[in-house]
Amino acid sequence: MRRFSWWALLLLMAALLAPAQTSHRRLPDTINVDSDRPQPPAAKQPPVDMVQFQKDADELARLAQTVPPDIEKVKQGLISKDLNERLKKIEKLSKKLRGQLAWF
Repeated sequence: MRRFSWWALLLLMAALLAPAQTSHRRLPDTINVDSDRPQPPAAKQPPVDMVQFQKDADELARLAQTVPPDIEKVKQGLISKDLNERLKKIEKLSKKLRGQLAWF
């Protein structure tokens, strides 16, 4: 009998909680557009210097072309002393160009 009362209590609680989970809140019919909250400023596009943008792209291409011959030399055991600096410059230019492209 005691086991039956626990099951009955559990079933009763489940029946009472089930409608609460499926109830939906109704949204208001109107939304106050002129709220007191300040509106965020519109994102302004910074001016991108297209001449400098093209120069950076050309320099990136030039630097990238110098890497494969140096990698062939690395296979032979010879490392160019400025390879690391050129790779860093390539990374820096690519990040700069990607950031500027995000504004288009």
